[in-house]
Amino acid sequence: MASLQSFYEEAKNITKESNIVIYGRSIGTGFAVKLASENNPGALVLESPYFSLATLAQEKFFWVPVYVLRYKLLSNEWIGRVKSPILIMHGDDDHLIPVANAKRLAGLNDRVDLTIIPGAHHMISINTNSIGQRSRPS
Repeated sequence: MASLQSFYEEAKNITKESNIVIYGRSIGTGFAVKLASENNPGALVLESPYFSLATLAQEKFFWVPVYVLRYKLLSNEWIGRVKSPILIMHGDDDHLIPVANAKRLAGLNDRVDLTIIPGAHHMISINTNSIGQRSRPS
């Protein structure tokens, strides 16, 4: 986490903190929430977040002991400390991290704008077909 904070400090040397947007996707959302909770960025954007990595591991990989997780990525404990506007995007057909994680996380901070994307899977920003057809020039 120290290297993330160092990167954030460098960004503040380049621009105003209010111009910084922290973005996290999937497993990276825990790091993003932690960083945003310790700073004051312009916004936090989370794509396909989990409630906490330990909870997700227990639900999806119940045979793996939680103590093997190197990082305790407790988004649920940190998100309440985020003072910036928060956008959470999650597909309702995500089988890797169920959308219930995003809904539970969103309930922990009134600054959250939760967007559930019908029919979208885990890779929302990469798989444009999951959110509709893109128009292509003829």
